[in-house]
Amino acid sequence: MDGRQERGFLSGQIKRQENKTARSVAPAGIEVEVDPALHEAIGSIRNDKETLKWVTAGFEEGNLKKPLILVGQGDGDIEELKESLQDDQVQYALYRTSDVIDEITTVKFVYIYWVGENTKPLIKGKVSAYSGPIEKLFSPVHTTLSFNNRYDITEEIIRDKVMSGSGSKSFVK
Repeated sequence: MDGRQERGFLSGQIKRQENKTARSVAPAGIEVEVDPALHEAIGSIRNDKETLKWVTAGFEEGNLKKPLILVGQGDGDIEELKESLQDDQVQYALYRTSDVIDEITTVKFVYIYWVGENTKPLIKGKVSAYSGPIEKLFSPVHTTLSFNNRYDITEEIIRDKVMSGSGSKSFVK
């Protein structure tokens, strides 16, 4: 890494959620089955030796009673991630970015909660009960952001929120 130390929630610092079979991540009362491919992709993002920068997940066929599955993944920037978001679905994303604190590059993870503009109102209401357990699946993260319009998702907004959360943002002009 060019002689620089990296810090953050990296694969060596957290327990990897390895699982060969689907498992529930919800507390009693709410069952959310998770596709093993999604667990693997989340682990890959946290692994410094992998190039994966983002994953998106959603309910299979948009049905809350079906498993949470891997919808997309890639090694590109936020623009590439936005292409995998669907305007009529509720989706979840984990995005890997970096920040510089005291001249040390640090890895930061951003959890994105997406509710597309054309998502049915009943789904919007029901999915709120799943938000805690699903956020736990993507944890730990440095920043959580919610969006319903893909034009609001920019690298600048993400960088600003990450820098505000880490204390590296300068408010002096």
